Amino acid sequence: MTLDSSRCSNSLVVFRRSRYVLTVVVLLALTAGCVAFPSRDLAGDDRTLPPMPDRKLSIALVIAGTAVDSGEAEGPMGRRDLEQLIEEVVTAYQGSGLFSAVKPGLDDADLRAEVQFSKRIEYPSGLWGLLVLLSAGLIPTPHPTEHYAMTTTFRSRTAAELSKIHLESKVASWIGWVFLPVSPFYFPSSVQREARQQLVSATLLAARDVLERSAAAPTRDEPGDLEDPDADLSDRDD
Repeated sequence: MTLDSSRCSNSLVVFRRSRYVLTVVVLLALTAGCVAFPSRDLAGDDRTLPPMPDRKLSIALVIAGTAVDSGEAEGPMGRRDLEQLIEEVVTAYQGSGLFSAVKPGLDDADLRAEVQFSKRIEYPSGLWGLLVLLSAGLIPTPHPTEHYAMTTTFRSRTAAELSKIHLESKVASWIGWVFLPVSPFYFPSSVQREARQQLVSATLLAARDVLERSAAAPTRDEPGDLEDPDADLSDRDD
């Protein structure tokens, strides 16, 4: 009985120590540096939009979003994510200095931008997660990668399509102790937000010519109606 009791006591001690070690390993793995890197810098070296002509137009924003996890069907973006997206897009348009006013939804405006955003999350193999735990975060391993796509259709007041721009980007996340020193500068949520903002800025840069032509075009008899930017204006008087 004494020998059996001693064995049970030793087994209990080993179990408790193993549980403690496992807990420490998991905590080390979870607290390792987590960083994210965008696939490319869409905004380029110059992120400042050139000023528009003196005459600026108002624009209404219609924003929709979809999301899909790897292997699942695409569906509407969650309410919280959509609200964040709308705030980011509206803020970017307001801060661009290209428009006299930025209005939500289908409010009356000179232009309308229909923004369709999609987010697809791609998860790494489960073996990577096991590797994080076994190595306690010492071996850098990938985390979910977020793929972004933004399609923006610019329309005139009469709903004529002026331009359609499609851009894509992705942000890959990694975890590992080696990333701990730079983690505050490349934290996933911050990098992902910047990547989405770059999509908006790059869209406005790509559409700048159309916006300039629309702002410079004469109006029709009805105030605010825009001429077709592709129309031949050579026979008109200045």
